[in-house]
Amino acid sequence: MKKIGFRFLVLLLFTGLTLTACHHQTLEDRAEKECKDYTAQYCPTPYQGNTRTDSIGFNRATRTFNYYYLVNGKLDDARIFTARHDTLRTILLSGLKEDTRNKAFKDKGYSFHYVFRSASSKKVLLDVVFHKKDYAMIKKTRK
Repeated sequence: MKKIGFRFLVLLLFTGLTLTACHHQTLEDRAEKECKDYTAQYCPTPYQGNTRTDSIGFNRATRTFNYYYLVNGKLDDARIFTARHDTLRTILLSGLKEDTRNKAFKDKGYSFHYVFRSASSKKVLLDVVFHKKDYAMIKKTRK
């Protein structure tokens, strides 16, 4: 009787561990799922300020989020993006640094890639990638 009870307990424990192991989700799995779900549910988004999000993707091999935007109207001018490249890069980087939704990914050093395309010509107007060295906050130690 004790032998059957012990075997049952071991089998039950093993089954429980196996079931919970099957549901383990890596950070890469989470990133990929969140991008697919967001794109499926919301994209393309309505235009806001002449910009809309076309899609968000995730590249597992490079651990990079890819944000694809389309611009129209007054912003649909390559000269604006050329003249303001550094300013736009600074604005995107500032937004990334302040973004708390991606904290887990930033803590693990993921990259963030932003691509802005013209609605009229479909040409790339801005293509910027940020790596951990770009967005990581330097922690100051107290003396």
